[in-house]
Amino acid sequence: MVEGVHFLNTGSVGKPKDGDWRAGYVLVEAGEEIGPPEFVRVEYDLDRTVAGIRESELPDEFAAQLMAGGTPAAVEIP
Repeated sequence: MVEGVHFLNTGSVGKPKDGDWRAGYVLVEAGEEIGPPEFVRVEYDLDRTVAGIRESELPDEFAAQLMAGGTPAAVEIP
């Protein structure tokens, strides 16, 4: 909370940093009182996304980071 405002940051879909490659979002019940946040993960076609990265001008490291959930040392780039 900053100056009375609640902030929730789930990060980004393409650059995970928590070891989980899935997309994430947060549900919050808002009203007179704010309920506890519910963190939700959603799978998507990781293989297709990795192939798209490799076919693009982006560094292959981005594909490795995504596959490893943000820890590129854990995945060898084939």
